[in-house]
Amino acid sequence: MSTSKKMFLVWGYALGAALRLLSSHLSHRAVILHQQTGDNAYSTAIRAWGFTSTFASLFVFVILAVSVYTFWKAIQSEKGAISPIAAAGLMFVPVFNLYWFFRAIWGFARAYNRSLQNLKSGLPRLSEKLFAAFTILLFVRWFYMALTTVQQFAIGRGWLLGPYSYIITVPMFVLGTAVIYTGCDAVMAISSRTEGEIRPA
Repeated sequence: MSTSKKMFLVWGYALGAALRLLSSHLSHRAVILHQQTGDNAYSTAIRAWGFTSTFASLFVFVILAVSVYTFWKAIQSEKGAISPIAAAGLMFVPVFNLYWFFRAIWGFARAYNRSLQNLKSGLPRLSEKLFAAFTILLFVRWFYMALTTVQQFAIGRGWLLGPYSYIITVPMFVLGTAVIYTGCDAVMAISSRTEGEIRPA
């Protein structure tokens, strides 16, 4: 992995997450103002910021999937390693992905650390607690989204739980940025070590 790719993944995720938080906040604010004033001008703002929020969410998730693909590609020599395509692709399968997040993200940290033991290298281990914490927040966030969707269809409003979403979303994005950053560093380190071992004298 090149340094430029690492920076693209890290900054792409961080900036996409910031746009997602900002657009979601402005969209919720426009909804409140529309309900208070009845001014239809806010309807355009709701749609615009809602679209931006959806786009940012998709962009951030794609960046995460690309990162997961890159992570697993670096440790394919590890026994029982998931194929990069499966690791990233199955994250897009509804419902099943709630399980797969743990397998593809937290599972990578565990597989990477096992590979270090097999290589008997002095490279630093990944923090499995960091990857686990992010995966749990990602799971909770997706479950929350499903609950909000049900709420929307059940009572015609999806904003009752809206203000509390930041309790989950903000730390999830912060940990996500840390996961991608440390994961990229790990991939670069183990790739350099492997290339050094196979390079002819």
